Formats: sequence, structure tokens, C-alpha cells
Amino acid sequence: LLTRTSTPAVSQEDMVRATIQDFDIAVQNGDLAMLRSITCGATRDNYVRYDDKAWSETHARVAAAKQYPVVASIDQVVVNGDHAEANVTTFMAYAPQTRSTRSFDLEFRDEQWKICQAPSS
Repeated sequence: LLTRTSTPAVSQEDMVRATIQDFDIAVQNGDLAMLRSITCGATRDNYVRYDDKAWSETHARVAAAKQYPVVASIDQVVVNGDHAEANVTTFMAYAPQTRSTRSFDLEFRDEQWKICQAPSS
């Protein structure tokens, strides 16, 4: 995928940012398959435990009440080998004016960055 050519390769930091953006979109859309594929550890286990039907019902309620976090900005990404940490500014969908800073922990597994510890809302 990444080769040493004259074409600039996508940086690991950019890949981490893309994973966080994918996670954010998957949370908003209730995309359980995506959430399972881009997470690891206890975070992934939580999504795997969900029954698809129960997830759909829960997500519908959460979406209707706007009880989900939204990533407003990815402020800082530090990559250290196969681990990365990203500081992000988030808000709850029902209160976009109330911002908070959270941290995501990621690991590079199966040739992609995965969120292993997502901020609790």
C-alpha cells in the first residue's frame, strides 16, 4: 500500500485522523459493522456484544434524543510506533455549544489504525 516512490505517502498521523473521522461518522449513522471493524480491545468488545436488532433500536432512541458525541476537531495526534493518541474537541449533538476535550487511544492492527479506547461520553 505505502511504497517508497516520489509520490508523497499518506502520513500515519493522517491515517489516524481518518480513522477518528470514520468512527465519528459511524457513531452518528449507527453503523455497527464499521464500528466493529475500526475498533479493538474493550471498545470493540462492546460493539460485538450488541445484537444487531437491539443496536438499531438503541441507536434510533439515541439519535432521536441527540445523545451521541460528535467530534468537532482533531486537535493533536501523536504517533509512537504502533500506538497513537489523539486529543479531540467533542460536543454532544444536543448541546453543540458545550465543548470538551477528549483523548482517543489507537493501535495499528491488521494493517490499519483502530480505536482501542474511545472517550466515554
